[in-house]
Amino acid sequence: MIFLPQTTLTDPFWNARQKPFLENGLRHQWQMCQETGRLENFRRVALGQTGGHQGYYYNDSDVYKLLEAMIYGLHASPNLTPVLHLVEEAVDLIEGAVQEDGYINTFITLGKPDRRYARLASEHELYCMGHLLEACAAAGESCPKEAWAKRLVSVGHKVVDHLVATFGPGQVKGYCGHQELEMALVRFGKLSRRSDALSLGRWMIEERGSRPSPFEASLTDPSSPSFDQTYFDRCFVTGQYDGQYCQDHVPLREMDQIVGHAVRACYFFSGALDSFGDSDPALKKALKAVWQNLTESRMYITGGIGSTAANEGFTSDYDLPNRSAYAETCAGISLVMWGARMGSLFEDVHYWEVAEKSLYNGVLSGVNLGGDLYNYVNPLECYGDHTRQPWFACACCPPNIARMILSVQRYAGDWNDARFLLGLLIGGSYRSPDGMGAWNVEGDSATGKEFAFTPEGVLPQGLLIRIPSWASSARGKVAGEVFSLEPGSFWRIERNWDPGERVELELGIKPKVWDSHPSVWENQGRIAFSHGPFVHCFEEFDLGFAPQEMAVSQGPISMSGSFEGVPRLQVFGVRAGRASNALYGSPLDRSLTEVTASSLPYAFWDNRGKNRMQIWVRER
Repeated sequence: MIFLPQTTLTDPFWNARQKPFLENGLRHQWQMCQETGRLENFRRVALGQTGGHQGYYYNDSDVYKLLEAMIYGLHASPNLTPVLHLVEEAVDLIEGAVQEDGYINTFITLGKPDRRYARLASEHELYCMGHLLEACAAAGESCPKEAWAKRLVSVGHKVVDHLVATFGPGQVKGYCGHQELEMALVRFGKLSRRSDALSLGRWMIEERGSRPSPFEASLTDPSSPSFDQTYFDRCFVTGQYDGQYCQDHVPLREMDQIVGHAVRACYFFSGALDSFGDSDPALKKALKAVWQNLTESRMYITGGIGSTAANEGFTSDYDLPNRSAYAETCAGISLVMWGARMGSLFEDVHYWEVAEKSLYNGVLSGVNLGGDLYNYVNPLECYGDHTRQPWFACACCPPNIARMILSVQRYAGDWNDARFLLGLLIGGSYRSPDGMGAWNVEGDSATGKEFAFTPEGVLPQGLLIRIPSWASSARGKVAGEVFSLEPGSFWRIERNWDPGERVELELGIKPKVWDSHPSVWENQGRIAFSHGPFVHCFEEFDLGFAPQEMAVSQGPISMSGSFEGVPRLQVFGVRAGRASNALYGSPLDRSLTEVTASSLPYAFWDNRGKNRMQIWVRER
């Protein structure tokens, strides 16, 4: 990934996605944390009080994710004074809540101080600390000279001191039921040059899936304070401990399917890549096998993952219901994180394709255009009974999507000594790690037709540009030479770059029609449409009737206006009706009316009030 402080986002589409958070969304989320007691929990700990914890045991993590998002907001808009004041207040609260030995968790400290780490499978102590370390790292990366950032980084060191003194070889064998700390330890360890943090993250990854599991004994002892029926049910599906729910069933290198809770899985795999890179053939083989299983049989066309609420994750191959799709916003975010890492490390277009699909569809659908209403789940079909909410009791998604969108350029590509790789076509200025040069990328993701790359300063010779598979054609130009490029590949350029030299990319884009594997039974006889990276849907607002009532043809497809700068599609079909209002009747009573149906990007559905929506529509 790209170091955020060395980027400047210029892409009009993504600037428009960030603006609502900067103007309103971040402060809205802070107010929600205030009203729901999340901030009060920290104040009570700082005052030395006990009891009275409000909300779930993992609510601290929402404050940490929001803090990380606000730090990214200050990077995007340094003069955002109201947000700066909130950041400073958050740092005050966190400093006051961290214990002398570096432990921090308001749920335990206020109510259960004698049972630290007694419920590693379920109580998310390490998960919360991981998100705190992510915020600490963001502060140290983006605002290293600010007094509040130095204080926050100091808290991070204190937390790491506590963790390395508690867990590891010869100490407690433990890791979190909800992965995240693994990524955070690597990120903070690299920032602060702490090899002990890096080693602890690797050790936790290596230990997961070994036997005896630290989760099993506590989950099977009903007299223990660590007994948790919900987690018992999820980890003992067959009556014996299997640990699939939290990817504790086998060691990572033995995995060949994606199982369990979707967010935990992708966070785990991201942490493994951060820790081990491409140095381990067995790890690479396992991650590629798991990825193949996910993308070929367990992922929605939107890049949404996790089909069921039962375990917030995966069931079996091709089980992809539309209306009841879980497809949690956080899961889409985690897939972007994992896919960008895979794409950078292995220089493979396929991983970038999936990361982009999730980002532009399964993630963006998680927030409204105003930045203050959110989806926890992202169904692919709606009967008018689903709409975004201003907050949730379990509010992991709102601050998570804020931090993703406000740092989206981090995930656009990657540098190494030999090349700059742009995997997501997002306009911006991307400075090299040594600060000696930059690639300035001009373009608008909303249309995706034309991009220009201009070098600045001293750069490595290699430039890799992903040519998306959704392009119908691709043409490049550099130093007066024109190249015909292959969609679904990298354009590799090697040369000594002169400042101001221009690389141009022109993409042809045509709408695409999709069908499903025959085993996705719910989609049989249905088709879906996309244009560029955007999967499209049909809303009742545009049709004047429920899209479930119509059947459409594969073509012709035309362009008809735009929504938030993204072209709409127009298709033709028929709407079914009947001469009688009887519940059942003869097919001879059926009437068909010719209709013209206008689509919009799925990312922007439900921005005009409750209505019925459908991605997979019946084929005429």
